[in-house]
Amino acid sequence: MSDAAAQPLRKAGIGPLGKVFDFFRVWLARHLNAAPAPLPILVLMVTDKCNLKCKMCGACDYSPGDHDMMDLDQWKAVVDSAEKLRTQVISITGGEALLRKDLFELIAYARGKGMAVHLNTNGLLLRDKNVALLKDTGVETVSISIESTDPAIHDAIRGKGTFEHTLQGVRKLRAAAPEIKIGLNNVMNKHNIGSLADMVTFAQREGLNQVKFAPIHSNLQHKDKPLEEYEDMVFTEADIPELNAEIGRIREALEGTDLESCTERFFNGIEHLYREPASNFYCYAGYAIATVNPQGEVAACFDKPPCANVRQKPLHEIWRSPEFQRHRQLVRQCDKACWDTTNAELSLRLSFRNLLKEPLKTYKAVRYYLDTRRAQAAKSADARPQA
Repeated sequence: MSDAAAQPLRKAGIGPLGKVFDFFRVWLARHLNAAPAPLPILVLMVTDKCNLKCKMCGACDYSPGDHDMMDLDQWKAVVDSAEKLRTQVISITGGEALLRKDLFELIAYARGKGMAVHLNTNGLLLRDKNVALLKDTGVETVSISIESTDPAIHDAIRGKGTFEHTLQGVRKLRAAAPEIKIGLNNVMNKHNIGSLADMVTFAQREGLNQVKFAPIHSNLQHKDKPLEEYEDMVFTEADIPELNAEIGRIREALEGTDLESCTERFFNGIEHLYREPASNFYCYAGYAIATVNPQGEVAACFDKPPCANVRQKPLHEIWRSPEFQRHRQLVRQCDKACWDTTNAELSLRLSFRNLLKEPLKTYKAVRYYLDTRRAQAAKSADARPQA
């Protein structure tokens, strides 16, 4: 299909069968050690700036800050490339993405290309104006970080007074934009163990749609933080019985709810992150997903070195280049302990075993991020003249 002929399809978004087929192409490319033609999921780290200094995260303290960050036009060029790669989901993160004043223009631009947009935020900037702009630009899903329903525990990790401000943001977003699906992100650690099952009840009470639990790690986005500064949060092998008991309570609390959450295999595998040697998994980083950092550097994974820069070469050319294919070998050879709700969860969901064992949960997870009809219907309703 020529670019001209494909343009109407792209503007309308890829159809359901096309989405499934693209993930099959990725699955096949990973097994054949080939470069996949499509890039279904793209993570845009639009800023290094953050308004928090969380205990386990080095994004604020050890990043290059504002130095040489890309401007809006450069980010739009990345989205143009993503359109050529048939990208289905743009996941926007930071730092704190809402610190960018031009963020909403970028979201609207991606939505205009037919892509679903997911936003990761700490929730502190979910004020009336920003919430209205998120609604107007058509964001489908928003993930908000909350570490405990106990304000003292959350604040000890993320900063004094942050729990109350985050909760206010959650409630503003839910009240003003019921069409936006809201999820909670939680970092499981030794400080909040024993209270995590309460997150499920909390999410239900607040009318939310998802709750994700990510075990604390020392690589990926935490790799720049000296371990000694948050080592008291990290589980050891001796903590595994207590950790498994808590996971059991979480799974029991999730039963019978409509909340989207982690896969069964993900919950089962958490303990192995803290065993020696830690187990690995068949990773799809660099095949189904890639990251672009604030300076335009493209990588297969948060934990891997950059391959190239979109300022020198368009993303679609980088994705299909021999250079990036060599970087995919870093993923294939990776021996680092890793069990996160981005690459690990995505990889587990793409496994043939998971598709056979949890087809309905997989379908539900895909619809959570890719089903834009709910947001479109709500926007159409808002646009109708009132009687």
